[in-house]
Order: sequence, then C-alpha cells, then structure tokens
Amino acid sequence: MTILIEPEDIDVELQGHQVAAETDLITVSVTSSDGSRMLVYRARVVHPEECLDGAVAEGLSLVVFAGGDLDDLAACAELRRVTHLHTIAAGQWTLFSPHGPDFLNERFDLLFEEGVPPGTPLIAASRGPATADPFPPAAESNDLSTDCFVGDSGPGLGIVHFQGGSLDELTSCGQAADILDIWTLSAGEYVILVPGAHPYVNADFAAHFSEGIPNGEPLLVRGREAPSRGQ
Repeated sequence: MTILIEPEDIDVELQGHQVAAETDLITVSVTSSDGSRMLVYRARVVHPEECLDGAVAEGLSLVVFAGGDLDDLAACAELRRVTHLHTIAAGQWTLFSPHGPDFLNERFDLLFEEGVPPGTPLIAASRGPATADPFPPAAESNDLSTDCFVGDSGPGLGIVHFQGGSLDELTSCGQAADILDIWTLSAGEYVILVPGAHPYVNADFAAHFSEGIPNGEPLLVRGREAPSRGQ
C-alpha cells in the first residue's frame, strides 16, 4: 500500500506530517499494493482570521463572514461555537443551521447557491462561552465604498456595513437613507438607535459605541416601507 500526502512534509525530523501555516487543503491518496484501487481523502483547513470576524457573545452577535461555500461557513461556525446563523433577504429572516437537516437550510442554500460573498454580515447565535474577535478590523480602512451604508438598507429589515464615524454621522446617514431605526448587539442583547430621537432613547447604543463606530461595522437596519394604496 502506498500513501501520498500533499502538500509534502516540510519538517521530516518531527513526528507526523507537517504543513505550512497558510495551507488551505490537505490531500491524502491511498493506493493498494497492486495499484488496482485508490482512495482520496481531502481535509480543508480553516484559519480563524479568515473565518467569522467579530466577537461572538453568549446569545446573539453581529459577525462578518470572509466568504466561501456553505461547508466553509459551517466549519467557521463550529470553530466560533456558533449554533446557527441568520441573514435577511428581501426583508425576511433566513436561517442556516450548520448541523441541521437539509430542509431546514433550504432557503439559505438557495440564497447562497453560488457561495457566500466575502464581507457578508450575519447574525450569529451561540450558547457560549463567548469568543473574542480573532481578527479585529484596522482602525483605518478603505475597503468599503464611499456610501455611508453598504448593503441592503430597505425598505424593511436589512443588514448593512457602516463606513465608520461618530454617532452623529451614523444618525445623518440613517436619516439620508430613510432608515427608521438601527440596531446592534451588545452582550447578546439588541440595542437601538432611532435617528433624531431624544438622547435617552439611544443611550444604550451610544454607550456601546462610546469611542465611535468602526469602519465596516455590521448593523441591523429597518427602512421605511413603501406606503400602501390609499395612504
């Protein structure tokens, strides 16, 4: 029997098979002694810094996925102790359960049948323990467009990225985009910002972002619904 492992061992003096830290895929090929049969095994390597960005609290958290297929997302969720994830499409909540049956994830699968794009914001649920952000965003970044919100900002519910700034800048952005309210998650609990409301309404939100809102911060927003006939 012949066993071939790719990539090759980078340190033959150590016990086992060593691969470089940046390796994404390990392939093991096992061939029978007479060469008539071969089995191939593949293992994908998940790197925490390329997984779900953002701190995961016990309860609910807003995170950003680095992109990939649903197997990648499931592996990332397991790594961060996330039990299930939600996104919003056309104002409707859509669930992904990493270990759930196919019928449970059908809508999510259809939504991302070509893969989940890099930078997709998601709401993650976890039973804990909490895990810190493995790859905090840089204080300065030019990755986002010049729009203050990037993503689906209405009408109805949506998850967006904010380009970063002060609470006043977020408020102005929300008012310009006709956003009724903006939500984030703090220690697993929703806190609200209502653009133009009295400061006491937004006190918890302001306390959560007391040092400003980072560039690329994911937020849950509710845009104004189109008026129904007769209104």
